Amino acid sequence: MSSRTFFSVVVLLALWGGARIAPDECNAQDFGTMIQQQLQQGNALGQQMQQMQNNIVQQNMQNPRVQQMYQQHVANGGQMSFQEFAYAYAGTGGFTPEGTNRWNQNERSIQQRDQAAVDAYRQNQGQNARAMQEMQNRQDEIAHARGNLLNGTTDYVDPGTEKQYNLPHTAQGGDTFHDSNSDQNFQRDGQGNYRREDPSGYNHELEEEE
Repeated sequence: MSSRTFFSVVVLLALWGGARIAPDECNAQDFGTMIQQQLQQGNALGQQMQQMQNNIVQQNMQNPRVQQMYQQHVANGGQMSFQEFAYAYAGTGGFTPEGTNRWNQNERSIQQRDQAAVDAYRQNQGQNARAMQEMQNRQDEIAHARGNLLNGTTDYVDPGTEKQYNLPHTAQGGDTFHDSNSDQNFQRDGQGNYRREDPSGYNHELEEEE
């Protein structure tokens, strides 16, 4: 793929990615489909550009003036193939000083735009990846909350250790609950608060996690 074709493909992807996909509006399947569509459009555009370029090169290769200039190029030790020479002839406007200068400036500009487009695409991919992760995290939180609702449990945290415990909120005041996951005992008072009993017998008050 030529630099111009690559630039076209990347620019299409970067421009599409500029419209940030909200986490609640996207899913992996839609994301992949949109990427595929943009790639197909970019490839089609690149093929059209390549065909136009090939036509120009073929016309120059049939031009007697270009043929004569190429023979002189070879005689002077030039290493370009005839096709490369015909392409350069078109790009420089017949190797005129003005055309050659414009060609060099254009090539530098294309390289800079290529790099800018790649940077924008990579940045956007990171944004989209974060959006997908945020959506997944929210779905996990919703599933966890529904699980608590169905199981009659609530998440509590020990401020001293920052450890989280999932305890039944249906327990009565004065009840003791043993959590097999942490092998810890918890007491629930009449106000619905939990305390964690450590091996020394000291109770640590837990906080309901928001």
